[in-house]
Amino acid sequence: PGVISDLRGSMPPTEITIAWNPPAIPNGIITVYEIRYRESTSTGPYNITNTTNTYYSIVGLIPNTSYTIEVRAYTSTGPGEWTDKEYTTIEIPVIETFFITKLNSTAVKAEWSFVSGASHYTVYYESTSSSSRKKRQVETGMRVFPGGTSEGLIGGLDPNLNYLFFISTSFTVLEQVTQRPEEVTHNIASQNKDKNRSKQFLPPDNYRVPLKGEHPDYINAVFINGYKEKKAFIIAESPMFNTARNFWKMIDDRNVTAIVMLCHENENNQEVCYQYWPSTPSGMILGEYNIKLLSEETHNGYIERKFEVKQTNTGATQSVTQYQITNWDSTGKLTNPQTILLVIEEMYRTQRKRGNTSIVVHCSDTVSRSAMFCAAATTINKCKTEGVIDVFQVLKSQRIQKPGSVQTVHKYIFVLTSL
Repeated sequence: PGVISDLRGSMPPTEITIAWNPPAIPNGIITVYEIRYRESTSTGPYNITNTTNTYYSIVGLIPNTSYTIEVRAYTSTGPGEWTDKEYTTIEIPVIETFFITKLNSTAVKAEWSFVSGASHYTVYYESTSSSSRKKRQVETGMRVFPGGTSEGLIGGLDPNLNYLFFISTSFTVLEQVTQRPEEVTHNIASQNKDKNRSKQFLPPDNYRVPLKGEHPDYINAVFINGYKEKKAFIIAESPMFNTARNFWKMIDDRNVTAIVMLCHENENNQEVCYQYWPSTPSGMILGEYNIKLLSEETHNGYIERKFEVKQTNTGATQSVTQYQITNWDSTGKLTNPQTILLVIEEMYRTQRKRGNTSIVVHCSDTVSRSAMFCAAATTINKCKTEGVIDVFQVLKSQRIQKPGSVQTVHKYIFVLTSL
């Protein structure tokens, strides 16, 4: 096709919204527009995404930075020429006023000037003993408030300590990563259509988990790196009746010892996960796999099940532990966020005992609860080593392997506050 025209854009601090006109001579029906961008001074690889619209918002950018953005059209015959333009994001506005008012011995009210476009505000605090005769104590913490607010309450403070308060502003923090057409060939193949519970979130070829020795080798699952561990997690779509055997095949292939299930079998009167495990010690058979239930314990917010999985063709057996979180619903509401921390600790303990293989995490759509859980686990490991909570960088890396992970600022803040 011909080149697109009138490429234009607007630039908040961490976002550039662009729009364009279709080619005057399309030479066919336009199927998609491809967008690539990078910092203008960079010689590294481009970030690449696509859309069927004639506009797009690129988020997660660096304030006060120049970017080169290029767009081209695709038809059935291939791509057209690139049209490029340079844009510069603006500087982050400064919070001009910030006040702290003491309400009582353990609570304060924070007030600040409103900043247009902010996604959220973070108030940090640190403390020292109010008495020189007492041994010096240090306490740190933070509270996150939505971008549309200009005040918030902070409670649970120690009445014996003095506190210093700081505030920071954040804008859109999630980088959009969209799959290119050539990355989804395994998902659009006719023999795999019935193996996807959701057609919206499909695994990129570069990171999907192939079933060993099978053709087709497809399962809707991707590898996710941890803090320093390659393939620390496998995010999988919850099994259906016709994929339950493949799910256990993946467990066997990768010698998985821990499964984290983040949904119920049925939610909102709809099946979101086929029960791929037995409810009684007599077990169940799925293909060549004989799964026996060894134990089931109900804890506060989750169920722990232990299985013996036997490959009947070879006679090999392995032990697998499943942790099913039961107080986290499909809307993202978690009754007790501490449940996540408890399960993370337990799953890592199980993993270390049995060889540090990949941990399988699954929910109904692969990008909400599963993505948030993996981000939280990786952030905890990063914090233990570096002493900082850096959800942004964790998610930036995770969204390359699993596009669509943690799609909203609300879910991002959930990960942050759960830690």
